[in-house]
This record gives sequence, structure tokens and C-alpha cells, in this order.
Amino acid sequence: MRVVIFTKIPLFPTNGGNRARILTLVNALKALGHTVSFVLIPSKQMGDFDESSHITFFGRDEFVIAKLTKFDIFLKNVNIVSHILAHWVRQKLRRPHHRHDNVDYIFPRFLARRVFLSVKERSFDCVIVEYVHYSHILDFYPPETRKIIDTHDSFMLEFTDRAEAEGFTRADVVMAIQNKEKLLFERIIQENFPTSKTRTALIGHFIEPSAACDLTHTDGATFLGSNFPANRLSLDWFLNEVFPKILLKRPDFVLMIAGTVGVNVTPHPSIRILGTVPTVRDAFTSAPILINPIVSGTGLKIKLMDAISLGVPVVSTMKGVEGIEPDFLGGVVVVPDSDSAAFAEATLRVYSDAAYRTSLGERALAAGRSMQEGQLAALQAVL
Repeated sequence: MRVVIFTKIPLFPTNGGNRARILTLVNALKALGHTVSFVLIPSKQMGDFDESSHITFFGRDEFVIAKLTKFDIFLKNVNIVSHILAHWVRQKLRRPHHRHDNVDYIFPRFLARRVFLSVKERSFDCVIVEYVHYSHILDFYPPETRKIIDTHDSFMLEFTDRAEAEGFTRADVVMAIQNKEKLLFERIIQENFPTSKTRTALIGHFIEPSAACDLTHTDGATFLGSNFPANRLSLDWFLNEVFPKILLKRPDFVLMIAGTVGVNVTPHPSIRILGTVPTVRDAFTSAPILINPIVSGTGLKIKLMDAISLGVPVVSTMKGVEGIEPDFLGGVVVVPDSDSAAFAEATLRVYSDAAYRTSLGERALAAGRSMQEGQLAALQAVL
């Protein structure tokens, strides 16, 4: 099967959860024997875009940057600015939170058509669009083409139910990464478009086979994340509420902070800022324990799944494992939300007890293998 993916999110460098999600989806499609073309929609997300890595990965013929004219970009920016100004005015007037009733407000038809024209001459059996915002692209393909939306998340705070459901109904299948979102999508489609034949499918993150990290020694633990609000809140909670408790008992403990989330962290003798790392494995070189003290945010916690794939034990809040089946949490120590003492004790045990750490790592690898088998079967079923 020839599959094309349309997205504004580049894959390389793979320094964000959404990039990792799409990259593992591409690898899963290839593992199932499908040919994958990749169409990148120009956007601000291309700031650190590595074109040569994309060409190497996909091949020059299968990687396309959609061509937008200067006038297209001008109209797009005018459209976005108008919505930002309208939102600002509503805030000043203290109006209730506004949800958009147009799912295409940031990607109108003229842009969807322009992107489609970038690969108009090519024939595809299946079209996958990343994010419902770009679902208008699907309208340019005939009914016999399989049409899929990879949602990444629910945007119920951005769109009205009807607007989001309208975007969904352009697809044959809507992929949700958590079961609660799958149920939500089913409900809003049924309530707003009861005759729609669109169905939903639970397709979580893919766990790629990988050699286990060495757990023999650890200098401490690692926090991994990009610099966005939910990660900053979670890291701040750990630094303020948990970290001091750990250092009281083990002053030799070191916290590694990988990813752009560490850019504004105050220097501390027991903190090492790693910055952006080439691969997730590199983040765990010195401290192969993941702390996942999530206090905010929705969506599947991809960094947790990546740690499991490497056999890295995880200490997580309950919030941090939402959407993951309990059977796949063998290598994860879960503590109650907001319980800083429990989080500190759990982290200290994994840090101090090498045998326990190794046991958790083995269970993580087994869970990862089982999860990957299920995800590949689920993906093949929707194609």
C-alpha cells in the first residue's frame, strides 16, 4: 500500500513528543510493508528543521515540502492574526472562553488545495493527516482512497464539538491515542453527524524494538521534555516539592534535565542541564531512571513510552500514566498525584537498589514488546 502523510510537524531533530509520535508511526507503517511518502507543510514548527535527515530517511522522491506562494503565506498570516486579535478583544471584554466553530480557521480551503497540488500527480492508497486542523486536505481525495486523521489529542477547548466532529467526518478512521479520547470522539460524531460512517480506533504510541540501557549504575534520575507549559509545571513541582526531600537522604543524587525544558532552570550543583540530545537513549546515559512527575497536560506521555522501550524504569504520578493500560506498566512505579513524599521515596528506592532497578527494567522491556505487537495489529486493521 502507498501511504502519504501530511503534516506541519517535521521529524528531525526528534525533540518533541509529536515528532516522536509521527516518526514511530512512519516506522510502523514501513514495518508492515507499506511505502510512505511525507509531505511537510511549511510552518513555524520548521524552525530547527533538518532537511537532509528527512531526505536520507524517506528518500528524495518520497519527501516533499509543500509549496506555498508568498501570497498564500500572507493570507495565512492575516487569517491567523485576525483570530488572535479577536481572541484578545474577547479577553479585554471579559467574554467567556471562545471555542471556534470553524475547524479550518487556521488552514482554510485555499491552503489545503495548495498543499494537495504538491503531490497531485501521485497516486496513493491511503492518506493520513496529522491533527484535525488539517483535515480539509482529505476532501481533495476520492472516496476509494483510505482517509485517516491522526488526532494526537482532543481539541475540545479550541473547537466546538460540532466543528471538531465535522473535521473528523472527512475521514474514514479517526485515530485516538487514549481510550477516553476515542470515546469522546465517538460521542461528538454521533451527536452531531449521526449518519456518518467515520469510525474511531485506538492507536497509541509505538514502542520500537531497541537494546536495553545499562542499568548497572546511575548517577541519579532524568527528566525529559520540551519547553512547553505542562512540562514546566511538572518539573517545577518536582524541583520545589520532591528534589529537596531526595537530597536530604542522598546528597549525591543528581538530576539530569534533557530537552529544551531545562533552558530556564536555575543552576544547582546537583542538576545537570543536558539540553537537546540526539536520541532519547542519550538522555539516559548517566541516569537511566525516568521521573515522570506529570501534574498537568493531556495526551499520551510519549517520553514514558520511549523509556519503556529502552528498559528504563520509571517513577510517575498517576496523572502521568493516564491512557496507558495497566498491563503495560510493569516497569513503572506509580505514586499518588501531589504526594511529594511518596514520589521521593519511590525515586530513592529505584536509585539505591540496583537489583530492584534491573527488575523494573526487565519488566519494562517485556511490556514494550507486548504493546508494540498490539499496536501494529491495530494499525494494520485500520489501513
